Amino acid sequence: MNWLNKAKILVGVLSGIGLFASCSSDTEELLNESGTGFVSFSIQANAGFQTTRTASEDYEDVNNYTVQILQGNKIVGDSCEWEYSKLPDEIELPNGEYTLKAFYGKEEAVSSTAPYVEGTKDFEVSSNLQNVEVSCKPTSAKVSITFDEKMDEYFSDYSVTITTKALTNGQIWSKDDSEDIYYLKVEEKEQIEMAISLTNKETEESFKSTKTYTVSPGDYKNYTIAPKASESGDGSLSITISFNDETTDHEVDITIPADWK
Repeated sequence: MNWLNKAKILVGVLSGIGLFASCSSDTEELLNESGTGFVSFSIQANAGFQTTRTASEDYEDVNNYTVQILQGNKIVGDSCEWEYSKLPDEIELPNGEYTLKAFYGKEEAVSSTAPYVEGTKDFEVSSNLQNVEVSCKPTSAKVSITFDEKMDEYFSDYSVTITTKALTNGQIWSKDDSEDIYYLKVEEKEQIEMAISLTNKETEESFKSTKTYTVSPGDYKNYTIAPKASESGDGSLSITISFNDETTDHEVDITIPADWK
């Protein structure tokens, strides 16, 4: 049905019985603006974290997303929410200002299962036919810690704690959590804090060092923690933190005091 025919039918319905189909069941609320428009929606899931892997994840499939039409912070009526796979081809709305929201998952400071991905787009209905497109992006960074197997040669216990603005208590990776992945909610170019705790295998003395790193939503950071013996042969030890940033490896050394052996 073309736009002109839709408009003719709409005028006839409004002048005859004063009702029209929409995604709200509250007719009086829908008629608070004169006229209506028709809207279709497109969702883009730009949720691939910066990595060279090719496997697809659930959060990269738009059919797994929820779509809402909002006015303010409220869903319009009682039925303007769908799974994307069940989204109508076209929706009729009263003239007015709206927000299209599409999202995947639940927004949390940290998650071990999946990131939260969201996109919003404001649009206005003014007796027109339009397509509204929204791009969805993750609000978190994907972070994993890998402990080199040689850590057990020097330390009886070790762990890494990462603290963010949203996660002030920190997320802990213990010695048995090597390669575990967490999604940490972060802001653009946020400075996160990484604290490394070590316990000497022979003396049971403890040592702790803290470093800061810059991460942004959509980043994938894998940090590898490994011991490094001194090249001078004096028996001193340092810890190397190597991390992958897209396709580039970086290394940072943490020097352990010489009298801590």
